[in-house]
Amino acid sequence: MVRTSCLVLVGALATLLGCSDSTTPPADAGPADTGPVDAGSADTGPVDAGRTLREPQGIYGECVADAECGEGLRCFTERETGLPGGYCNRECTSPDDCVREEPGVPPIDGFCQAADANGRRYCARVCANGQDCERNGYTCIQQNANTLNAVRVCIAVCTPTSCTDGTTCDGNSGRCRATGATLTGRTIGERCLANRDPVSTPENRCRSELCNPEVTTDSRGVPFYTGFNGGQCVGRCILPQGYNPSTFWDENRLPQGSCPSGAICFPNGSLARGDLGICLDECSQDSDCRTAEGYFCRKTIQLSTTNTRRFDNGWCTPINCVNTATPCPTGYMCERRTSQGTTTGACIPVRGTDAGVGGDASTGVSDASSADGGA
Repeated sequence: MVRTSCLVLVGALATLLGCSDSTTPPADAGPADTGPVDAGSADTGPVDAGRTLREPQGIYGECVADAECGEGLRCFTERETGLPGGYCNRECTSPDDCVREEPGVPPIDGFCQAADANGRRYCARVCANGQDCERNGYTCIQQNANTLNAVRVCIAVCTPTSCTDGTTCDGNSGRCRATGATLTGRTIGERCLANRDPVSTPENRCRSELCNPEVTTDSRGVPFYTGFNGGQCVGRCILPQGYNPSTFWDENRLPQGSCPSGAICFPNGSLARGDLGICLDECSQDSDCRTAEGYFCRKTIQLSTTNTRRFDNGWCTPINCVNTATPCPTGYMCERRTSQGTTTGACIPVRGTDAGVGGDASTGVSDASSADGGA
């Protein structure tokens, strides 16, 4: 697999960001979690006092107790699982177990997900876009990309108005948490270790479980530096209305959306309201970012080859040390990377005299280019 600095953005959005000749764009919003439900304990207790019992809901409906879900369904409550409004669901063995059927309306397809850590499989609602999920605090994400089992399903991404059962939306994790609770983990923009890192802990992992790691591996299993020095936490959000292909965003400041304070909700493959976005570390100037590790504040969007849109705020991202006048900070060197005839540069830690393939520690420049992207 060829390595490039344009990590994940696709189609027209990649063009808007100018991946070919600008800086490293935002990272992906990441793979789906275990779907719209966690395999937590269902709530069999009474409905909150003072509220009328809701009519039993079908699969994917909201609930606060099992009594509010239809026959054979369990309630995964907001308080226990963080799922906005609670979620009626069931264990499954095939997609047929996950179809929602109601009189007078077309059936809604579902997907039987892979087993969770406890060996249980649960349903997820199939969707084409965020609007299909039809509930506040839910949007659509692709699972199993580039496989025969590729499918788009609804997942929970809480909003400030979607958490109602004595909880508050934690924009970092996208889950409803007990109001006033002390939360563990790194927040948007902070240094992090990926969940799969053997030395990661709850304290140095992202609350979102989405870390742009400092080091990852290519398709051959060979490790390489990504340019996200120290790692960088990102998160998920639901896009607000206003993104468009003409101006990208009509206002002068990029929106917070459902992200926590100090982050912006940025498109991740779609500009449509309600679709999945990515929370990025907000900035107004370079000093708001981790400049000592090679990050800067990007505030421009390339709308066309002759039209660049500039905003009052932006997001912290690694510099492209080949195409900018900003050199790598002390302790880092610029590694050139070439893909499809385009060269970019990532600041990576200085590695002494073996500064990379074809590298020269005295110049602070190395070359990772090769037919397959380098090691």
